[in-house]
Amino acid sequence: MSNLEASHINSINAIANFLAHVEIPSLSSYKSQIDVIVLCGNSILPIADHVFSALEANPRLVKCLVICGGIGHSTGYLYEAVGAHAKYRSRADDIQGLPEARVLELIRTKFYDVAKVSGSGLKVIIEDQSTNCGANAIETRRVLDAAGITSPEQIVIVQDPTMSLRTRAAFQKVYADHTDPPRFETCPTFIPKLTVSDSGEVQYDIAGPDPKDYGRRTGSWISLWARSHGCGTYLKAMVLVARVSSFTLTSQMRSSRHLRIWRALWSTEDDLLPV
Repeated sequence: MSNLEASHINSINAIANFLAHVEIPSLSSYKSQIDVIVLCGNSILPIADHVFSALEANPRLVKCLVICGGIGHSTGYLYEAVGAHAKYRSRADDIQGLPEARVLELIRTKFYDVAKVSGSGLKVIIEDQSTNCGANAIETRRVLDAAGITSPEQIVIVQDPTMSLRTRAAFQKVYADHTDPPRFETCPTFIPKLTVSDSGEVQYDIAGPDPKDYGRRTGSWISLWARSHGCGTYLKAMVLVARVSSFTLTSQMRSSRHLRIWRALWSTEDDLLPV
């Protein structure tokens, strides 16, 4: 088996659920019109599919769609995901070298009914400079302000579930100087879950993404559990302040030598902490 003990799996799944911070389970069943949806670039194509399919089914779902993401450390995974996709691989050569936002926009325009959606008056903004979740928030506000959307009431953030809470915190921080900040809500579209097979191997029980691809893509958050040394500097470098609600740790996690990693991510008290 991997470095993870079977007894840690439930605790890791609890962490995944916490980090996903699901506030809107699905856009497909969302009834009210949203001011802004921010689709953050990532390599999990079913997340983008969820957004584009929801828009196709309900063209009046949102007033403005921001697709954000430049070229970062995981962009290569997005290229690989497109190349391995049964439908999208026909455009694999076209996306090489493109920022993540441009890749997702190409998928939207080539594989979805853009004319139907555009007829609703939807405004689409491409932000292709940001390379991390903090920059996603900074650059998204910049392009929204430039488009005259300075005071949206609601911003729904669609992001890789392992970075959903962190990205929400980034947006809260970026808009902290706003006299009437937007209401931020997250829609990661799914929550990753680990299971243990009969042979004792760790598996990804995921509806939608390819488990192998997602396992590679999200290896970092599992490593945080399995390897506690040397992570402090990295976590401090990603500091964003957010208010987090009370969260019950299992007795096993409380006694774990890896608990200090999670203390850097949240507290069991209502506190302002880096995430």
